[in-house]
Amino acid sequence: MPHFRKPSPAMCVALLGLFVALGGTTWAATALPARSVGTAQLKADAVTGGKVKNHSLTGADVESSSLGMVPRSVRSATADLATNALSSDEARHAATADSAGVAYSTHSEAAKQLTVQPATIASLQLPAGNYALGAKEQVDTFSNADIIDCDLVAGTDKDSSFVQGGAGHQSQIVTNSLVHTFTTPGTATLTCNTFGIGSISQVRVTAVTVGSIVSQPGP
Repeated sequence: MPHFRKPSPAMCVALLGLFVALGGTTWAATALPARSVGTAQLKADAVTGGKVKNHSLTGADVESSSLGMVPRSVRSATADLATNALSSDEARHAATADSAGVAYSTHSEAAKQLTVQPATIASLQLPAGNYALGAKEQVDTFSNADIIDCDLVAGTDKDSSFVQGGAGHQSQIVTNSLVHTFTTPGTATLTCNTFGIGSISQVRVTAVTVGSIVSQPGP
């Protein structure tokens, strides 16, 4: 009857090592206890995008400070109200619009007798800029032969007003208006004269700065 020798402890260890080597990772994986793999067991860069379930990561899983600026959001930090952003053409007028809204004015109540020769009734010194100008004056006539002419002048621009008297003494309000661009400091003047007899009083000349002037032909 054959006699089998009991394997030695060294032989048992050798056989176990052989089985492990032949089984490889499959044996090791199946032999790992549940929930036994943690951060310490993972190699660097071991988890790739293909191993992550789609739509499983949330904002809490991402370090926001490590993210760069989204390409289309580069200017978001300086954009105040994007829907109200000026076009480049409008932005070109920003420098002149900064001074828009300043009003210059001169006023005189004293009555002045008019002659046939034009005389300066009022003048207004103005810095360079775009202006809307106006003048208001009270004229007094004494007969229907009295005709008064008043001109508001700025550079080569001029606005003229005429009034004619009636059968007796009449007081009338005359107005003038125009727009002008002074490329250098200049003067707006109101000049008046009469064909007959007349006087002028309550004179006011006003100039208001504007961002730009657009002149259009009349009908």
